[in-house]
Amino acid sequence: MAKFAPVVPIQVADEYQQEGMLGDYHLLLAHDVVANPSEYHRIYGNQGYHIIMDNSVIELGHPVDLEFMRTAVGLTQADVFALPDKLLDQQGTINSTMTALNEWHTLITDQTKAMAVPQGATWDEWVECVEAFAAYDEIAWIGIPRNVRNRLNTSRKYAVSTVKALCPNKKIHLLGFSNDLRDDVEAASLADVEGIDSAVPSRMGMRDCLPINIDSYAHSARDAWWDNPGEVNDLGITNVTTFRSWIS
Repeated sequence: MAKFAPVVPIQVADEYQQEGMLGDYHLLLAHDVVANPSEYHRIYGNQGYHIIMDNSVIELGHPVDLEFMRTAVGLTQADVFALPDKLLDQQGTINSTMTALNEWHTLITDQTKAMAVPQGATWDEWVECVEAFAAYDEIAWIGIPRNVRNRLNTSRKYAVSTVKALCPNKKIHLLGFSNDLRDDVEAASLADVEGIDSAVPSRMGMRDCLPINIDSYAHSARDAWWDNPGEVNDLGITNVTTFRSWIS
């Protein structure tokens, strides 16, 4: 059964934890962890949570470097860290991932594993990128980005089955919600998927005052919500609970 990681600003995470709603499966943004070290260590460190440390490529436009990742992993005792990828760029992602495997190898331990995020401008390129990562035992996880659905027009259900066929021993995480929430739910509900993350359920409830609906995707962009999320409300918590029920 897949788990849902609510991606929320640290002040929201604090309130969710107090309400017993934070859960034990998380994706954190490396650059934000480094910017707020004491808060992240207090809320996420030494809690026994399963933590994936994202490389912040969506937020920054480029992945964080080794020292950022080392600091973020150390503060939270993260279980998984995302290797650098380049959006929709197959060869650039292969090159940056292979370089990082050499330079970041000290981050890989019995506890902490590496996740590769395949990229490509076409479905065929994306599959070839998965194939390039299949032979590397150092890569224990594959992250399937939302652009598989949004830009390659392919269901992430097919992406999951492709990864399992090519990399049967690697674990799978779905990175973010696509613009097709029903496909996200169906893909996350597959037996081979460990989890999925998103800020959308919390943000829809807290800022847009909208209940999450599997057949409607009427929500606003993140914009300044991360820096000014406002107060946690019942609808945001309900949205998180609802999504968790859909994938369980």
